Amino acid sequence: MIGHENDATVKLDSKIASRGMKTYSETRIEVRNNNTDNWQREPQRNLEGAKDLSGVKKDPISIRQLITEHGAVTDKQEIAENMNDAFINIASQITPVCQRVADLDFDDVALYEFVKSKSGNQSFEIPPNEIKQMLDVINKIPSNKTIGCDGLSAKVLKLAASVLVHPLCHLMNLSISTGCFPSTWKTAQVTPLFKSGSREDTSNYRPISVLPVLSKILERHVATSLCKHLHSYDLLHSLQSAFRANHSTETALIKLTDELLLIWIMIWLLA
Repeated sequence: MIGHENDATVKLDSKIASRGMKTYSETRIEVRNNNTDNWQREPQRNLEGAKDLSGVKKDPISIRQLITEHGAVTDKQEIAENMNDAFINIASQITPVCQRVADLDFDDVALYEFVKSKSGNQSFEIPPNEIKQMLDVINKIPSNKTIGCDGLSAKVLKLAASVLVHPLCHLMNLSISTGCFPSTWKTAQVTPLFKSGSREDTSNYRPISVLPVLSKILERHVATSLCKHLHSYDLLHSLQSAFRANHSTETALIKLTDELLLIWIMIWLLA
């Protein structure tokens, strides 16, 4: 009985050992295959990381054909030119001739007298930009912001901000002192965004303009300085809702509704 038990034990140990060797071999093959897959995927991951830093994204807009007054257009260059002409002429199409801004009389003398009565002889001057202030503006830029024609993404700018902030600050202060805005920063990358209807009609698209990210930094500094000047001398009308922080069409409608309700209550009480 003891001998049989020993034989059974040896056989069982042999089976366990063979299974263990088989499992070990399979594990080596599996790990080797995984390492091979990782090695093969590494260049792709590096490429995806580079694209992520550069801000390059797949273009979701694909216009294969446009129907114009001259017929169907399929050439990409002609499609781009037709879309550009449509976007340029949007204002003239939706604004009546009698209401065009160019035809309206504007009393600039009255505006000058109003500003002078509030601020006196104190004129508005854009102050020089500072390193800390520029760093704060750069860090607040969304990292997923679309890149402009310069090819510089917000993510790369934020990563290299500590190195680039000094020459950029000098460059922007030079632009302020000379009154010259770089022409490259004025060039926008325009993307047609489809609204609804037929995709072959230019009127069913609206333009989305993306300026270089560096222009946004200088624009933010000028806008902040101007708003501070306007608030300091009380140059904004109390009822102005456009282009003001914490103001919108909703706040304007709420104020109008409250005033109408107040008038209706006064009339009801006096009736």
